[in-house]
Amino acid sequence: MQNLPVIWVIGGPGSGKGTLCELLSKNHNFYHISIGNLLRDEVKLGSNLGQEIEDIMESGELVDMISPVDVVLFLEVSETTMKKRLQNRAKSSHRIDDNESSIQKRIFIQNKLINDILKTFESKLIKISAEQSIEEVYNDAIKVLEDYIIPKENE
Repeated sequence: MQNLPVIWVIGGPGSGKGTLCELLSKNHNFYHISIGNLLRDEVKLGSNLGQEIEDIMESGELVDMISPVDVVLFLEVSETTMKKRLQNRAKSSHRIDDNESSIQKRIFIQNKLINDILKTFESKLIKISAEQSIEEVYNDAIKVLEDYIIPKENE
């Protein structure tokens, strides 16, 4: 079996992580494993673990997860943009963490923890501005990933 590279796409809430991952998965046959979606699915099951996760998510806290990684893409985005995107998404998402108090807390926690996270993965870190359109974010991601892990057409 082929040893597949692991790419983390990280960024604040509303930075476009899920959208970028969907595009990479669709256009480059990547496997997209969304930790957030897995956690929300566990909540829907109604298990004891799901209730524990729901309590953490509703409070806006982060759920601890860890896995090996080859490349870390960090989608940089301002707090103003995060709030605007999340408020728009909240109108239709029905996510338990898309409410005003959770949004505020998620952004606060992200701001509090991000420097340590970036420092921990500094040698594998690639920053991409997520203030631009998703097409531009995607194109920037492809440019940097081509150098790392996307096989060339002739190989």
